[in-house]
Amino acid sequence: HSDGRLDTANLRSARATDTLVLSGTDSEVEWAPMFTYHGFRYIEVTDYPGTLGLEDVTALALHSDVARIGGFSCSSDVMTRVQECVEWGLRSNLISVPTDCPQRDDRLGRTGEAQVIASTACWNFDMLRLYSKWLRDLRLTQGPEGYVADLAPAVTAMGPAAPGWGDAIAVVPWEVFRFTGDRRILIDNLDAIRSWVESMRWHAEDLLYKRAGYGDWMAPEASLMESIGTAYFYRSTWILSKIAEILGERDDVWEYGELAEQIAEAYNAAYFDEATGWYAGRTQTGQVLPLAFGICPESARARVASRLVEDIHAHGDHVTTGFLGTAELLPVLTQTGHVDVAYRLAEQRTPPSWGGMVERGATTIWESWVESEGISRNHVALGSVGRWYFESVAGINPVIPGFRKFRVRPRPGGHVHWAEAWHDTPYGRVVSNWRLTGPKVVEMGVRVPPNTEAEIWVPYAGEARRVYESGVLVLTEGLETPGLAERGLTWLGTRDGAEVFRAGGGSYQFSAVV
Repeated sequence: HSDGRLDTANLRSARATDTLVLSGTDSEVEWAPMFTYHGFRYIEVTDYPGTLGLEDVTALALHSDVARIGGFSCSSDVMTRVQECVEWGLRSNLISVPTDCPQRDDRLGRTGEAQVIASTACWNFDMLRLYSKWLRDLRLTQGPEGYVADLAPAVTAMGPAAPGWGDAIAVVPWEVFRFTGDRRILIDNLDAIRSWVESMRWHAEDLLYKRAGYGDWMAPEASLMESIGTAYFYRSTWILSKIAEILGERDDVWEYGELAEQIAEAYNAAYFDEATGWYAGRTQTGQVLPLAFGICPESARARVASRLVEDIHAHGDHVTTGFLGTAELLPVLTQTGHVDVAYRLAEQRTPPSWGGMVERGATTIWESWVESEGISRNHVALGSVGRWYFESVAGINPVIPGFRKFRVRPRPGGHVHWAEAWHDTPYGRVVSNWRLTGPKVVEMGVRVPPNTEAEIWVPYAGEARRVYESGVLVLTEGLETPGLAERGLTWLGTRDGAEVFRAGGGSYQFSAVV
């Protein structure tokens, strides 16, 4: 508060208070709580018989021992500060299980938060062991009807999980596999995913899964809840068909691939207005989920994305998405050719926005886009934007799970004039960095681990007369030079204004001269 008192409203019923009774005989006591932990930014000490200074109190950062395996920074102070908030929020919400928040009376393994942040978590930390353990907890909540709980461990809630929450049983192992290539996490969870999908199929009405839940939690504009249920019914079913293909479960490949197509058809018949390009509810999340999951017909994608952009502009270039829509918003804008709009949202400084949080002093991601009484100020779900930093701004994406083959396709934009990211893959460290040295003139560095292959997209180089790699001319006027083979590169052509190269293990430094 402005008068210096702690604001404890967001703790709800959690006391978050430790009481220490001194013996009166000890000249010095060193103490720390042993059977609890606290999520906090400030502490208040009362009834101390003396004067305390900052040097008298030590705060210990506590989290499960997940190694940091990725990092991102760029010239935007807003985006860099948000990345720092994401990192701190993830660390403090990994205490044996991926919790929703570390400070109030939740501190629970909520499945919705876990699934939307899974990709961002995997970019930053080695999540294989922790997620494998937590997914075992989640499987233990699964009853004979196939549904899982909203929480794992299910200490306060059983029963069917909400749409977008229970789907963590499919999304989290899929994301971990994408980063690690470790088939064990798919094998361990295949039966549970199948049972979850069958539970949704049993309760669906004409393949529309209308179970109520939390909707798009904390969205400034609510989306149609029943459409969210069906969208995630499709998402988990699609993932199941892909996992079955990887594991050689041929019958499941056909059955669930066909079921996914049927769900998409039912979804579009029920919720899509082809004439206008709007999905039911006319919200950002309503447009984003079918685009992100592949439900939207290919012929309608551009029109649906245009309606999404119109809505963003109508809100003054602000988000109106909640936990579920936010995870997919900027990736969808980038994939549909609206990189400029994605950057406007990423750099926005007024609420609702990520910049609105850090401009108001946030050091972790909040539960809500705006401050209000009772809202968690360390609730990492809206930090799912971190995925976009790595995959679009820096442009790193696995083509084959585990990064044996990957793509580096940075998307410069907005007011950002340099960016860099690194990620430790099972084969070694991948690095992507770029810097604009003039209008549409880029210098780009890439590190490719041994025994891997990278597809490198040099942005704007398609407009350049000469392209160099480590000072060696490799392309001139769109023609290969002897330097191309000398540098161990294969030119794959010009795509979307970028020159595309295939490269093996090594470090590369590209520059384009217009």
